[in-house]
Amino acid sequence: DNPVTSVLPDPTVKNTLYIGTANGVYVCGTCGGIAATGNWMAYGTGLPNVWVAQLTLTRDTKQIVAWTHGRSAWTIPPLTVPLAQDFATSGPTTGIANGPNGVWFTEGSKVGVAAIDGSVTEYPIPGASQLQDITKGPDGNMWFTDSGSNFFGSISPNGQTIHVYPTLQGGGKPRGIAAGPDGNMYICDPGNNEIYVESTAGVELNRQHVPTTNAKPYEIVNGGDGYM
Repeated sequence: DNPVTSVLPDPTVKNTLYIGTANGVYVCGTCGGIAATGNWMAYGTGLPNVWVAQLTLTRDTKQIVAWTHGRSAWTIPPLTVPLAQDFATSGPTTGIANGPNGVWFTEGSKVGVAAIDGSVTEYPIPGASQLQDITKGPDGNMWFTDSGSNFFGSISPNGQTIHVYPTLQGGGKPRGIAAGPDGNMYICDPGNNEIYVESTAGVELNRQHVPTTNAKPYEIVNGGDGYM
C-alpha cells in the first residue's frame, strides 16, 4: 500500500495522470477515457524516495513542482508525449505521415487521419484497392499511391476533395511518393522500374527509367540538398 497525497492531470497529454505519494511521484499514461487502466511507473530522475505532499505546475506549465515533506521542492519536466496511445483503425495500415490535423495513414482502400485527441476519421478513395505510401504535398494536401489500381492521388485536409490520377502506363505499381524541391511529386514505380514526376495538378512532367535491371524502386525521399 502506498498512500496517495496529490493528483495532477497533465494539461497537454491526454489520459496522463501524475500522483504524489509517500514514496515519490508516479505517472500513468493510460488513466483516462472509458477504458482507463492503472499502469503506474516511478517518475522524476533524482527525486528522493520521500513523502510528496503536493504536486503543482509552474505558471508556464513546463515544470511539475513536487512539494515534499522535509526535503524541499523539486521540479520535474512533464511528459511531452503520451507513454502509449492506440488509434483504432478499420484495417491494417500501410503508409503513415504527419499532416494537417494529425497523423495520416493508408489502409486498403481508405485514407485516414488520427487526431491528437485520439479520434480517427477514414475516407474511402474511389477505385482504390491497395493504397501504399502517403505524404504531405507542397499544396497542403495529402498525396497517396495505389499499387493495385495503378494510380496516385490527393485528399484535402478536411477529406472533402479527393482527386485520383492514372500513371499513364500499363503494369504500373506506384508505391513511394515524396514532395520534391521543385514543388512537384516524385513517385516510385517498381512495376515498371521507373521514377516519375507529377505536378500537383496530376500532370506527368517526366519519367526516368532506373538503369539497374530489376531495381524496382520502392521508396523515395527529399534529401534536402536539391536531390531526391
